[in-house]
Amino acid sequence: MRDSDIDLDLPMASLAEPRDTNAEPDNGDAISSGPVRSLAKGLAALDLLRSGKDVRTTDLAQHLGIDKGAATRILQTLLQAGYAERTSGRRYRSGLRLREAIPGPDPLVSIRPNAQPLLARLSSELGEAVYLGIMVDGQVLYIDKLVPPDESLRVERSIPTLAPLFNTAIGKVYVAALNIPIPASLPASTPKTITNPQIYAEEIEVVRRNGYSRDDEELNLGIRCVAAPLFGRQGQVSGVLCATVPSVRLPADQLDKYGIITKRIADSFVAP
Repeated sequence: MRDSDIDLDLPMASLAEPRDTNAEPDNGDAISSGPVRSLAKGLAALDLLRSGKDVRTTDLAQHLGIDKGAATRILQTLLQAGYAERTSGRRYRSGLRLREAIPGPDPLVSIRPNAQPLLARLSSELGEAVYLGIMVDGQVLYIDKLVPPDESLRVERSIPTLAPLFNTAIGKVYVAALNIPIPASLPASTPKTITNPQIYAEEIEVVRRNGYSRDDEELNLGIRCVAAPLFGRQGQVSGVLCATVPSVRLPADQLDKYGIITKRIADSFVAP
């Protein structure tokens, strides 16, 4: 098989960014199901309910790429917990607990409609897969994507997907913006993972200076990423725009070029 015939179409994983098919498996695969996967799908369901539109079971099933039975169970769980309410025609909307938990027009994931044009611009300009991510409970949650359909060698992952904070491009943006303490121990995912806390701290200072972050095969060999923040009306990081590229198309010395492009487009974000 030629490299150009490879499609990196990846299943959702709790502790893995899009994975090179030759990469060694990591321990995150062992916990990519169960509670972590359920959390990701539940958060995505909450996101859909917070959009303000009535949601059918089929809408949620299509949104998450699951069957109607699984979608029904998620909606029933949210209904019983007060995060969803029934409307006419077997539809659901956000419940009182969800509206009280995230009041006003600027919930975490309401940025998606405003960010989608930027995803399109970035993907068009770079010709690569792009993602929108937020931070949830100390992890990165990818909530939207745009993948060029005509690229035979591409990096693609399911939405939603959880990933670790400290060795992803999106995570580095949050670490830099929120001054998140760096752990004394940074586990290695690849030989290129930054595991020295002092060197990692220096990397975060570079992120602050540049306004964008880089992942140079630090979570998966064969994949490089750049990311830049989307700022809310109060100057907070509301989300992060990320480009994910096979290393065969993005040499390490071109990462900054891609980062500058990503930052330029992210800076045009208009918060909802």
